[in-house]
Amino acid sequence: MVDVALAYLVAIVAGYILGSIPSGVWIGKAFYKVDPRDAGSGKTGATNVLRTLGRTAMVAVVTIDAAKSVLSVSIAQWYAPNEYASHGAAALAAMVGHTWPAFAGFRGGRGVLVGAASFIALDWQIFLVALTIFVLTAWGTRMMSVASLVSAFDVPIMLAWRWYTTPEFPFAYVAYGILAGTFVVLSHQDNIRRIANGTERRIGEPSRTP
Repeated sequence: MVDVALAYLVAIVAGYILGSIPSGVWIGKAFYKVDPRDAGSGKTGATNVLRTLGRTAMVAVVTIDAAKSVLSVSIAQWYAPNEYASHGAAALAAMVGHTWPAFAGFRGGRGVLVGAASFIALDWQIFLVALTIFVLTAWGTRMMSVASLVSAFDVPIMLAWRWYTTPEFPFAYVAYGILAGTFVVLSHQDNIRRIANGTERRIGEPSRTP
């Protein structure tokens, strides 16, 4: 029988450590001699890496950041398969680690990709629908921030619907979706202000000093 407290400890520690891997910083410094935090939004995520380092670096960052999120959840699922809340705790810890990484001076990204990728392990069908909506929103508005904010609302709604229509679906995943969505909204406060006053950067626009 799995010790519940230990299950949460494993999930949170593994999630935070993996989430703290600052792929954008490491790739930028190793291959481009540039820290992406010194330009654009000042963040380490894929959007700012695209602006500051280019597409190749962005693809690498997306791959690594998605992998660290999926691995965080997978470890929690392996250690305590039926302790569903610990799976969400691992995913949330990975988002926290990505945003405040111990390996990069606690200056990271916004956690959107890490939070979204967790659903590859939690519910791949919802992940595919959310990804489709994200891509269409980003394409239509040419603003990654708007697409991220839309995801912060549509994913919890889809999770709630899945729980309502599927009795065996864990409510803990719904709770995680709400917390993750709230996290994304709070991490985008500066974007929300720029969207409101019409100064938010669009996809393809050059980076600016933060």
